[in-house]
Amino acid sequence: MRAERRSWRRLKRVGATLTRYRERDGDHYAAAVTFFSLLALVPLVMVAVSVAGFVLAGDRLLATELDKVIGGALPPEIAGRVEDIVHTVVGERGRIGLLALAVAAYSGWSWISNVRDAVSAMLGQERTARPLIRGILADLLVLVGAGLAMAVSFGLAALTGAAGTWLLELTGLTGGFAHFVLVAGSLLLGLAANWLVIAWCLARLPRRPLPLRSTLRPAGAAAVGLAALQQAGGLYLHLLGRSPAVAAFGTLVGVLLFVYLVVRWLLMVTVWITVRDDPPAGTLGADVRYAGTTLGAGASAELVVRTLTGR
Repeated sequence: MRAERRSWRRLKRVGATLTRYRERDGDHYAAAVTFFSLLALVPLVMVAVSVAGFVLAGDRLLATELDKVIGGALPPEIAGRVEDIVHTVVGERGRIGLLALAVAAYSGWSWISNVRDAVSAMLGQERTARPLIRGILADLLVLVGAGLAMAVSFGLAALTGAAGTWLLELTGLTGGFAHFVLVAGSLLLGLAANWLVIAWCLARLPRRPLPLRSTLRPAGAAAVGLAALQQAGGLYLHLLGRSPAVAAFGTLVGVLLFVYLVVRWLLMVTVWITVRDDPPAGTLGADVRYAGTTLGAGASAELVVRTLTGR
């Protein structure tokens, strides 16, 4: 009876979350954040182009090899135009870099501001007037904090995976079971990294920040859902085939759809925080254990999917 009541309570909470998500125009916010996310990638591409220009300007041998590759891979007329573009990029690398940094700063602020507005709206927080300069500085601080959180979490996960591989090579354990343990551990660490980043973002992105403890359980579910979307995205890219045209168009559509689904999922989890049909959470240790169980189940499911699909 107790298990049935708990299941019914969770089902009611899911229904209430979906209803509240629609009432707060969640899909509209998800579409807007997706647009601003893709728009913010343009200056980052410009920065990469500028860096490539500096690299080519400092290595004439590499520039010559690139000209040979372009000339051999493309028809003469198109190759000449592409070479002119490359030479222009090399010559204007400084201006392109400065322009890209300025545009990146503005687009980054615009992106984080819209993300914070969307998260605040999903939490039911009223939008209040704020001084422009103070608001911009607050948004930029949150953007820097989110970037540092992602860098530290994913860096630790990558470092731990590399350390595990090094230990296996050092001890000579190259069997199937040792590899299985390494893959399972890396998946769990990756989920834990996503969990920490999402928990921090759910707590700090709203205009009125939330206690970090209140986001631990939702962040665990969000991390598992994000991993599932990543697996689906990888499977989608695998099914595109080897046709360059299909791959190019399909990849563009896939990236757009992936970003939208990720944003939609995270906004839905944000709404879930405001639905209080479950009994109050216990101690901090209980919240962490609950999230750990969720992450463990997600890692096990992801391991099964990778084993069945051979990826």
